[in-house]
Amino acid sequence: MKSVFIVLLLFIAAGCMVFAWLGHLKYNFSFFKAFLFSWAIVIPEYLLNTYATRMGSSTELFTKLQMSAISIVSGVVIAYLMSIFFFREVYSQRDLIGMSLISIGVRFMFYK
Repeated sequence: MKSVFIVLLLFIAAGCMVFAWLGHLKYNFSFFKAFLFSWAIVIPEYLLNTYATRMGSSTELFTKLQMSAISIVSGVVIAYLMSIFFFREVYSQRDLIGMSLISIGVRFMFYK
């Protein structure tokens, strides 16, 4: 159950980070407002990510490399979903294949 909580925290952190990276692009903010907007979101993301990473590696549920992989994949998945639902972008089969290959590659890291 703790491992699910850690992965959930990493996905929430990734959601914050992706929104900080891309969310301001939907609005016509000045650079300074976009900067403040992004940093207001990044600080909670950093706290969540640091907490989840420390919890995951200190309890030996995940290796540090596995924690990094989960963090990266969660960011890619959230960016993909945000691009579709927030920006209304359309993706091709090539994009779906690329996402699948990333997921398969990370899945191999968890086999023992």
